[in-house]
Amino acid sequence: MNEKLNITNGAIKIRWQDVVARYASSDLRRSLWQVVNTLVPFFVLWYLMIRSVEISYWLTLLLAIPTAGFMVRSFIIFP
Repeated sequence: MNEKLNITNGAIKIRWQDVVARYASSDLRRSLWQVVNTLVPFFVLWYLMIRSVEISYWLTLLLAIPTAGFMVRSFIIFP
């Protein structure tokens, strides 16, 4: 019987190690892309928040929500 597949009662079961094996090594290109698509929007939204204080505090508060999301995401990426 194949070690990767376990066929029981007509159902195919795949070992979880085989499913997550492709994530076991790092990929520099994907890592850099994750950093870029986190930090660029964060700093753009942060700058817009600074500029929007002159217009309206409510607009600044509205911009703070996605900015906080990107800040949490950057905290997760940079342990």
